[in-house]
Amino acid sequence: ILVTSYLLLTTPYLLLYRSDGMQYASRISYHNSLNILEKLIDERLKPEANKTQIDSRIWSLFGDNWTVMSISFSGLSRFIADKSVLNFVQITHKARRIFIDCISAYDSILINMSGGNTLILFKQTFEAVECAIEMQRAVTKYNLDKVDADKILIRIGIGHGKILIIGMQDIFGTEVSAASKLS
Repeated sequence: ILVTSYLLLTTPYLLLYRSDGMQYASRISYHNSLNILEKLIDERLKPEANKTQIDSRIWSLFGDNWTVMSISFSGLSRFIADKSVLNFVQITHKARRIFIDCISAYDSILINMSGGNTLILFKQTFEAVECAIEMQRAVTKYNLDKVDADKILIRIGIGHGKILIIGMQDIFGTEVSAASKLS
């Protein structure tokens, strides 16, 4: 079990990877958040709705200032051109291990790691920048003795601002889009 300390909505929180109980608790939290959000969205859709008040409630429940880091792989066309899905899987697998090693040193929340994209939240912008630098260094070190087809090539975008967080699994906001576009 990998144990990592994270900051969860400004409260220290212990996250256990590969712990069935924790995954279950995460699912419950996510579904409860979705239920609350769905009720507010349904209210917002009514013609007589006070959208300003409902929007304020949504931001109050789910919004906060965060720094978001978006990581994506560069050069994915080399896998498509070579029809080398297994190479992509190999690189993705190794990159995830590198990313987790790097982010575990910072107060952060891993939101999503799927395919060639990763989203991570930080309360402190300087930690996101330090983590990005550490990831670049770790990837550069990993790539030293690799042939081009086996190298991990990443792009990192960072944004800071008001972000909606739904159940620690979905994030929305201008800064999320900006960081994703940068990466």
